[in-house]
Amino acid sequence: MEDEGFDVRASRTKFRDAKVEGHIHVFSRRPSILVSRLKLLFSLALLAAIFVAIKYSTGKSSFAISDEDCSNPELEGSAEGFQWSALKPLSKLSYVPCYNGNYCTRLAVPLNWNNSDQNAEAVLAIIRRPAQVDVTHPDYGGAILFNFGGPGGSGIELIALYGPSLDVILNSKGTKYYDLIGWDPRSVGASTPIVDGFLNPISQHDYMEKLVDASETIFESQSSFNKFYDMKGLYGKLLTSSIESSNMSAQKHPARFMGTTSVVRDMIEIIERHGEWREETAEKTLRMRQDLSAEQTRSIRVRTKYTKNTEQLQYWGFSYGTFLGQAFATLHPDRVQRMVFDGIGNFSDYRAGNWESMIFDAERVVTNFARECELAGSERCIFADTPSSSNTINGSVSKKWIATFSALQKHPITEVYNDNPIYVTEMSIRQPLFRTWYTGWFGFKATSNVMQNAALRNSSFFYSGSNPSFCQESRDQAFPTTLIVCTDSRERRSRGEYLEYVEGVIRESPSWGKMWSTIIPACHDWPDILPPQPLPPPGAETANKILMVSLTLDVCTPLANAVDAARNFPSQVLEIQGIGHTSLGYPSVCALKEIKSYFDTGSISNDYTQCAPSLELFQSMDSVVEMMYQLPLEDRYLLASAIKISQQWPPGNPASHYSGESQLPGLEAGDWWGDK
Repeated sequence: MEDEGFDVRASRTKFRDAKVEGHIHVFSRRPSILVSRLKLLFSLALLAAIFVAIKYSTGKSSFAISDEDCSNPELEGSAEGFQWSALKPLSKLSYVPCYNGNYCTRLAVPLNWNNSDQNAEAVLAIIRRPAQVDVTHPDYGGAILFNFGGPGGSGIELIALYGPSLDVILNSKGTKYYDLIGWDPRSVGASTPIVDGFLNPISQHDYMEKLVDASETIFESQSSFNKFYDMKGLYGKLLTSSIESSNMSAQKHPARFMGTTSVVRDMIEIIERHGEWREETAEKTLRMRQDLSAEQTRSIRVRTKYTKNTEQLQYWGFSYGTFLGQAFATLHPDRVQRMVFDGIGNFSDYRAGNWESMIFDAERVVTNFARECELAGSERCIFADTPSSSNTINGSVSKKWIATFSALQKHPITEVYNDNPIYVTEMSIRQPLFRTWYTGWFGFKATSNVMQNAALRNSSFFYSGSNPSFCQESRDQAFPTTLIVCTDSRERRSRGEYLEYVEGVIRESPSWGKMWSTIIPACHDWPDILPPQPLPPPGAETANKILMVSLTLDVCTPLANAVDAARNFPSQVLEIQGIGHTSLGYPSVCALKEIKSYFDTGSISNDYTQCAPSLELFQSMDSVVEMMYQLPLEDRYLLASAIKISQQWPPGNPASHYSGESQLPGLEAGDWWGDK
């Protein structure tokens, strides 16, 4: 492993332009977080970067008929009788109860914002977690829109999942209370049209398995590379086939209108319609209030008034959501009220179709794991072979790491367990390990357990039981990632150019470049009849400051990106001295308070603020609970909410299962472990 001398604690001045004053916290020796489940195939969210859908369906007709219905099921906690298909799309927001106290609606928007006279529509599924005060209250802060990444992540599912915890973070205490709004962007989840080229889930599953197999041998020979390159190009060919069979001109096909610029325009429509809804809701409330004076009534009408084409955006975007946010701020700088970019990608690289800079810190995450595991010792990190050491590091964990992967590369684990074949390779370990690091506290524990069982060649550990149904896999993985990426970028690499590009990725990260190069989207064989819709260069003088948020070590969006993005807009930077991906990947009460302050006031403590994590790496849950009793009550609620999110960040993450922390404490450990 490279960079043995790297210490996340010493990095806090590396990327800064100016000295930080005041509110600085020193990184504790062992940070921490929570995660979820590990499968030894491509993780679901990473798979989305390759295996993306291309089915055009408006609900009235479909150009690719499946053998079985794999439409999204209703989420847990659905209101009685709620079904998306029963909601009539409208040009305004008309909410009905849906999931766990949330409200949902379907908003009809033009498919082509540049020619709204075509009568073709996109329909956006929207979810709102209501503020704790109504719109007439003086502390009502408006709506915050969320995009959790992808591209292709479902805002509906994640507000339904994370909403109660986000409510504690943003609405429990402060000067403002907010509606929390998520939506499925066009061609995602419950929004339409959907673009999907696989005829059925079985064919998609078969394609995925073959591509995974091809990735294992990508560099063994020229023919192996050619096979992988050609299989990656099948996506573009599927899209071409879909267009040709649709009897629709390419100029009108929905695939033309799925890029980020179309989603930005949808966001304008959502905030405009929210302003309209706010005013109408206030008027309904005023008609029922007989106790208000004329001055109080006038004040409410002033606060809730909707003025066309003037609504401003409040937004929290994660990962790809930071690309979306940067595009919005560049194209509509006057519409920026509060925007948090969290886990920031390099916008210029994204526009160019380059992804190698995203894993700049991946090698350093491994180095930090080896150091912290050795310091924790075998009592808390089972991959360590010696007891804890407070000072001396001899590199034993690093050497064992290299030896374990070397053994797997030469001799994969091949056994039969419970009458099922077990086949574990170097690549099938690296892929889920990378995924677990999205949430550092759970991820480092999971890494220790996975690597120790790989070192011992314990095949039973890697038995995953019954696989999800084909429908489940198709539903989770059929995000329109490649469709969006290839619409946003002009990148169309030839075979030779793609090989050179992959070699560059591996030079950037020798340990993880091969894995990363197999999961990033590829746009060769993209239909020539679908010209790209490139994004503008980032940067503008926005109406208000933007908050850039990054962990010190982020596995796929380095801290350096946050500093670079801050140069393009009026902004402040918040560095969380932890390891993972986005602020949701490493619980920090300090950081959550800063983010809440930003939404309430438009500013944080300093232009460059640092926050320490609230947990330590390899810390037991019992120790966490004991520590929480020493915190102020408000902080207990904040930390419990952050842990609950990070345990499932992002959904499908295998880390908490393999970390041994799959069960969180209940109310017996404190009221703060329940929804507030």
